[in-house]
Amino acid sequence: MPCTRRPRNRPAPGKHPDLAIAYGVTGIPNVKLFVDGQVVSEFSGVVPGHAIEEWLRESLPRKRETGIEQARRLLARGNDTAAETILRAEVQENPHKLDAKVLLARAVYLRAPSEAFALVEHIEPVGPMGELAEAIQVLASFQDRFRDPSNLPDSPARDHILRAAAALSRGNLETVLEELISSLQVDRTYLDGHARMVCVALFRFLGETNELTAKYRRKLGMILYT
Repeated sequence: MPCTRRPRNRPAPGKHPDLAIAYGVTGIPNVKLFVDGQVVSEFSGVVPGHAIEEWLRESLPRKRETGIEQARRLLARGNDTAAETILRAEVQENPHKLDAKVLLARAVYLRAPSEAFALVEHIEPVGPMGELAEAIQVLASFQDRFRDPSNLPDSPARDHILRAAAALSRGNLETVLEELISSLQVDRTYLDGHARMVCVALFRFLGETNELTAKYRRKLGMILYT
């Protein structure tokens, strides 16, 4: 009896040969990933489980980044202007959205401290967003209060405090931290240790991953705990 062979590159008969032809299935196993009705990735043959997991991680569509998430990423990179644009739209759409208001205050503070303070003035220091709001309140109050030497009692720390407030008005945050640390070195009790509170507020403002936070948190710890 003659032996018949199926031509190569042609799907084996099955329950749905039309689908096999439509999607080019020439052998099994053949795995295709569909997204919105379209094949976005596929593989053929036997594949170990860990390779399938990696294939899924690379092939599955990622969740669309929200405006808030995008703004956080931009702020972490120091791109305050782009973050501000996104956050203003978020706040306009939902004026009571806490994280959008606080992050907008973070984005505009160095350029418009009065606007930033108004955005967070009545937010309680509860949770990460509340703590960031409190940090902005502390910085805005420090910048406003300590621009006038007559507000400060005599001390070797006074000039450092004044220079820190002036540097904050210019947006020179490293100088702010340098002067605050210097004020603590000469008089850590000056104004009930207000310089320490402003340092902590600036660390929260910058974020834990910021280089200035890491550098000056170590210096602050050496002064306070040695």
